[in-house]
Amino acid sequence: MTNRTVLLDEPEVSLEGRKLTVAGSSFTLGEVRSAEVRRVPKAATGPILMITVGVIALISAAGESGVTAGVVGGGLLLAAAAWWSQKKPSFQVSLGTDTGEAVPFESADEATASRVLAAIVEAQAAPEDG
Repeated sequence: MTNRTVLLDEPEVSLEGRKLTVAGSSFTLGEVRSAEVRRVPKAATGPILMITVGVIALISAAGESGVTAGVVGGGLLLAAAAWWSQKKPSFQVSLGTDTGEAVPFESADEATASRVLAAIVEAQAAPEDG
């Protein structure tokens, strides 16, 4: 019987021997040629659209001396700024093989993604079970 080393055991992801398990899906590390953590920037579409509508409302209020449009525009700008400040980048663990690329793990926490990558690198460096 082979004693497999558990290199990572977290609620979202585990790595035992050369088998990475993420949310019930398994990945065998034997075919992995490269592994890296990628920073995925925060999406800006929603806040940018909200800012655009807010600016249009403010311009409309300035042209007509409309208090309501000014309040709505200002409120939209404040809400967009709050939304933007709450958005965080995500971090993906990417695995490259001869047949393509897979992203088995993504986290908002860079340290967690780095721990997953470190465990993968350690598993690849370890001798294969006979």
